[in-house]
Amino acid sequence: MKKTKIDVFALSLIIICQVSFGQEIVNLHQIFNAPGVALYDCAASPFGEYVSFRQSSRKNDSHWVLHLSSQKLIPILESSDDLFGETNSNTQNLLWSREDARVLRIKVLGNAASIHEIAFKSSGKIKDSQLDLNLDANQLLTCTQLCWSSSGNLLLSLCKSGIPITSDIDAENYDVYNLGSTWDEPQNASRDSEVREMSASPIGRREFIISGVGKNGNIDLYMTRRSKGLIQKTHTKAISENWPVVSPNQKWVAFCDAGKGIDNLADLYVINLEEEGSIPQKLVEGIYIPSTGVSEEGVYQWSQDSQGLYFIKKDQSLKNPISFVDIVSLQWNHLESDLAFVSSFVITDNEKKVFAIAAGSATSEDRISYKAFLGDLKH
Repeated sequence: MKKTKIDVFALSLIIICQVSFGQEIVNLHQIFNAPGVALYDCAASPFGEYVSFRQSSRKNDSHWVLHLSSQKLIPILESSDDLFGETNSNTQNLLWSREDARVLRIKVLGNAASIHEIAFKSSGKIKDSQLDLNLDANQLLTCTQLCWSSSGNLLLSLCKSGIPITSDIDAENYDVYNLGSTWDEPQNASRDSEVREMSASPIGRREFIISGVGKNGNIDLYMTRRSKGLIQKTHTKAISENWPVVSPNQKWVAFCDAGKGIDNLADLYVINLEEEGSIPQKLVEGIYIPSTGVSEEGVYQWSQDSQGLYFIKKDQSLKNPISFVDIVSLQWNHLESDLAFVSSFVITDNEKKVFAIAAGSATSEDRISYKAFLGDLKH
């Protein structure tokens, strides 16, 4: 008898509904409060040692780092006597190392653009090193750090050398480069001038999944291959594959489609990387994605067992709660917590700590997220 392979996502009898997995956020306390200033971009270093976030005001954008064990807040850029010697600098595009929990790289915009590596020493001192990327000024200005792999490879998107800076640079004038931990300068990782790379997530130690705009204007997923350039993984016209995140077991990639034309709203999908021609499967409709003022980005995170995803559900009645969806049953629930209108969050690798940007407690009438909270994830 021929065995039939069953795709759990294709089972029409599965009822997509809200259930309880028993998760809640407890012991919440406020870490940071800056009325009238927007907060974004929560991120965490490996092993649950540090978390970071971005503060945005009319004057500049700057980053803060929280040392979790001491709960000490460390400014990456201060308005006076800062690390970079520039009182009018902006910081953006922060990435944590996947090898060293005390190292990050960040883009700095002052009199000129640059990428800095910041190391937090056990002595409490901070070491700042500017990377010498051997790029021209316009390349540095347009440079975006897409992803930093566990092997130390840094994926960069930037315009080609000699391209003048305009408000709209054509896709063919951008390339994606790979900066290795032992290389003197970035090497072209794309070899495909018809794809504009937008965001990325690592697969294993050296390869990446990239969300990019092709020549047809569609946003699809591509995989890097050092010997072949980019290999297109999806060909969907009705779905835009934005902000990919690869699961810890490297079997799945999650992404969201923000094609509804409604601000801060998207649908959450997954695709199986191990199956050739795998079709994207919708997990949840109506997740919240924050607008950073420059772009929008997905805010969702895999559980360490790769069985589900944490995300923000856009639900005015529940005040945009942090939620969890199981990728097999397609059932989801919101995490019980005393938070209102969460706009960004990160959960540490061990799934014990939650750091979130929110408007306040559940009883708050505020809707603008200008407060940072730290709590424990209880299973």
